[in-house]
Amino acid sequence: MLFRPGVKESKVDFYNFEMELKGVIEALISEIHRMIVIKGVRRTGKSSLLRVSLNESSLPHLLIDLREFCSGDQIYESVELSLGRTLSKLKGLKRYLETVSGISIAGFSVSFHERRMGTISSILKALNEWAGDQDTYFAIAIDEAQGLRVVPGFPGLIAHVYDYLERIKLIMAGSQVGLLDRFLGKGNPESPLFARPFLEVKLDRLSKEKSLDFLRRGFSELGISCREENLEETFSRLNGVIGWLANYGYYAIIKGHQKALKLTVNEGSRLVASEIENFLSNRRPARRRYISILRLLSTRPMRWSELKRGLYAEVGKVNDKNFTHYTKELISYGFLVKEKEGIYKLADPLIPEAIKTVR
Repeated sequence: MLFRPGVKESKVDFYNFEMELKGVIEALISEIHRMIVIKGVRRTGKSSLLRVSLNESSLPHLLIDLREFCSGDQIYESVELSLGRTLSKLKGLKRYLETVSGISIAGFSVSFHERRMGTISSILKALNEWAGDQDTYFAIAIDEAQGLRVVPGFPGLIAHVYDYLERIKLIMAGSQVGLLDRFLGKGNPESPLFARPFLEVKLDRLSKEKSLDFLRRGFSELGISCREENLEETFSRLNGVIGWLANYGYYAIIKGHQKALKLTVNEGSRLVASEIENFLSNRRPARRRYISILRLLSTRPMRWSELKRGLYAEVGKVNDKNFTHYTKELISYGFLVKEKEGIYKLADPLIPEAIKTVR
C-alpha cells in the first residue's frame, strides 16, 4: 500500500524511482561496484530505496540504522540486533561468527562483551569469509551513515572493508549530504575514504506530475475517488516530498482532505521545528542568524547576494566568510539546497511553518 506509514520494505509499496532501484540492485550483485551511496534531503525515500533494494537483491545483509543519533554504544547495540536477525536467516553463519572473540552467541542472540572497533572488524572478516564460501556477496547497509563520523575509527574500518574484504558490499544512505560527503572524505586527502570511487544515487522531490500520480494511485489502491482540486492543493502545500504526501494520503483515508492536510502540515512542521532546534542547540552564538536565513528563504528562493542583504537588514553586518559558513552548514545538515543557477531554497516545504515556532 503506497500510503502505508513508515519506511517501505517491499517493491509493491514502493513508488517511482524505478531506474534508481534497478541501478542499486544491479550494483549490489555486480563484480564492479564496491560501495553505493544514496543521497537526498529528508523524507525523499532514501531509507525505503535502501531496504527495498536489499530485499529485491536477495543478498544477505546487515542493516545498521542510524536515523536517530547514535553514540558508540548505540551503534554496537544496533549491530547486535541486526546480527541476531541475520543469524536466524542464514544457515551455517553461526559457525563463522563463533570464531570471533569479543562476542557471545546464544541461539540467535548476539552480544558484545568487548565493545571495540577490532571486534566489529573481526565480525566483518567472518561475514566476508562466509560469503566467499557461499559464492555470494554480503551487504553492510548503513542508514543515515553520516552519524558514523562521530565514532573514532569507523572511516578507517570502512576503508579497510572497501580495500580488502571483496565479498562485502557497502551501501549507505544519508540526508545530511554535506556531512555524508565529509565522512566519505570528499576533498580531503587526509581522510581514510578519500578517492574511493562509489556509485552515487540521488533522490529528489517528486515532480508535480509524479506527485499527483502518486496520490491518485494511492487512493485507487483502496477504491477511493479523489477530487483533482484537492490533489492540486496538497501538492502546493507539500511540494513533492513523498514522505509528507504519504502521510497526507493515510490521514485522508480516515479524516478526509481538509483535516488530513491540516494534520500533515501541523505534525510535519513540529517535527521539522524539532530538527531545526537540534541543529541550533550547538550554535547559540549564531542562532539568530541561522533563523533569519531560514525565515528569509521562507518567502522565496534567493541568490547569495540577495540573501546576504536580507540578513544584513535583519541582524546587522555579517562578513562574507561567516555568511558562507552559515549557508554551507544549513546545506550540509539538509535544510537548504543550492541550485545550479546559484539560487538557495529551502529543502522542505514545511520549514516556513516550522520556523514560525523557533525563537
